[in-house]
Amino acid sequence: TAIHRGTSRKNPGCKPGGHLNPKAASCREQTSTCGTNSTVREVSSTVPQPPTKGSTAPAIAVLHPQTGAEVTFGYPVSGFTLVLFLRATWCPYCTEQLKALATHKAALEKNGFRIACLSAESPSVLEAYLKKSGLDVPLFHDANHGAAKAFGVHYWLRYDGFNLAHPALFIIGANGETLVSHVSKSMSDLPVGHLLETFLGFLGQPSSETSDAKQ
Repeated sequence: TAIHRGTSRKNPGCKPGGHLNPKAASCREQTSTCGTNSTVREVSSTVPQPPTKGSTAPAIAVLHPQTGAEVTFGYPVSGFTLVLFLRATWCPYCTEQLKALATHKAALEKNGFRIACLSAESPSVLEAYLKKSGLDVPLFHDANHGAAKAFGVHYWLRYDGFNLAHPALFIIGANGETLVSHVSKSMSDLPVGHLLETFLGFLGQPSSETSDAKQ
């Protein structure tokens, strides 16, 4: 589990000019800035790293935004698990990925997928987004960024109000083995549609987009 400690001192991982040194163990987000008296967050070396292909994915628990019920995603299970991390529903790139997922949702469920789209936004915000967008996607509340931290995709931007998750997609097998691992390098680097079409192609199941095009 990550250990965060707030301090008020000069951050030894900062270069002159305020930009973080990506090699410094105490700095997690390279785009953050910090000054001489900035409050910095030290992160222990036990911070989880994103599961890579072939490694075991962590079990997580999230909250249903409408009912508040806890929903767990553990292993072993029957079928595949898809976990999609979003920065927030205000991120236009993230909402595009939700739309891409919605397009493939029927084909995924036909192949025994359980799906978890995760955001740390409040349940009321997530519920309002689903109602306004009309998207039929399983969007869950990642309370206290627990799932993002477990998957090693959580990061901070100096202040707690800007705790976010790197956009990321993981496909996990029945026994918890990570089959697909894609952690974005930027807000727009999460080709959900392409990743799902490729994976469904391996399963011999055409995507919804492909099926529609043939009709």
